[in-house]
Amino acid sequence: MAKEQAPRKSVYLHCSSVFTGGNARVRKTKSVRKLLEKNKHSFGALTNEYDLGTICNVAKELLDAGVFESASKAQAQFPELFQPSDGNWEPSDFEATKSEADAMEAMISSEEENIKKPDVLDPKISPCGSCTLNLPPATPVTPTLHPLSLPYKTQHRLLTILQVILEECCFDFGRLWLPDILKARSCECVESIELTRWTRILVRYCRDLPSWATTEIPGISFRDVLFKTHQIRHTAVHRRLVSVCEVEQMIESAASLTTVLKDVSRSKKIGLIQREVVAKIDELKRVQNELETKMSEKLTAIAHRRALLDELEKKEIELMLSGGNRNRLRLGSVLDEFLIHRQICTESTLRHPEETSRAQGDDATIKSEDLEVASLWDKMFHVQ
Repeated sequence: MAKEQAPRKSVYLHCSSVFTGGNARVRKTKSVRKLLEKNKHSFGALTNEYDLGTICNVAKELLDAGVFESASKAQAQFPELFQPSDGNWEPSDFEATKSEADAMEAMISSEEENIKKPDVLDPKISPCGSCTLNLPPATPVTPTLHPLSLPYKTQHRLLTILQVILEECCFDFGRLWLPDILKARSCECVESIELTRWTRILVRYCRDLPSWATTEIPGISFRDVLFKTHQIRHTAVHRRLVSVCEVEQMIESAASLTTVLKDVSRSKKIGLIQREVVAKIDELKRVQNELETKMSEKLTAIAHRRALLDELEKKEIELMLSGGNRNRLRLGSVLDEFLIHRQICTESTLRHPEETSRAQGDDATIKSEDLEVASLWDKMFHVQ
């Protein structure tokens, strides 16, 4: 099961920027493959591990499941990517409640309690979105820069701007269609109601408004739009560093809310932000994929060199051992010659004691023997 989950998660992370907006509703295999071929730069590192056909099949499976369209479905499929803190609400909580209003009430209350609890930062995630590498000896492991993320300062500023724009949008909508609600709450300015409370108000009262007050987005329910919008405020308040895919989804959800509430001017503002952010994220993906590809090539070359060095080391060790054994045998041979010669001389002396005096008197013979023995020892101590 783990082997099947890994490519699904990788395809989701690398291809989220490809299947956004209208592309998230593509279902035909030919259309999916065409989009992937057109945007190969977005998942270049993935093609080093899987062929395009495999990536296409997994992407179509995720599209059929609606993972690229809905943040709640993506979170259900890959909960570890969203890193929810303890006590967080889940997308399934909406179905578990009796009504959308009750669900939103429970969701807001739960989050207000969670704000008091500081999140514990995950030590595995760095501000640049890179990972810690633990390379075992002599084993080439390809590191990864995914999931990509923006610098936290940039991400927080972006989400704060989106939150302000949406609060302005909701306030203008409320003044037009829900003036009694604003009056009852003594809301005189945009800053008087935060985005979380607006989601609560809208889910409760918009059902009583005329149909022309809002615009429906095909394939996305009003509840899902509010859920995705709520993620913006949740991420900003809890100071979570998220992937660029989630950032793109949050911008898309902000644009969806302005469309639903028929706020043309703020929809244009968010559209401008969206185009700029998506362009910069695509550029980041391109350069990061290039880095990964270069690193993969370098690691392959290093692994090849390491194999050559291992082979060279093995040969040098074998050469040393064989040379040492030859030297040992050569020394033993010289020492054997010396000992055998000495033994013969001793046996000769024991067998003919009467000739000892004559042998001692023969200076030439003694000198000859001494020279031979000295030569043998010289050989023994000068073995190469």
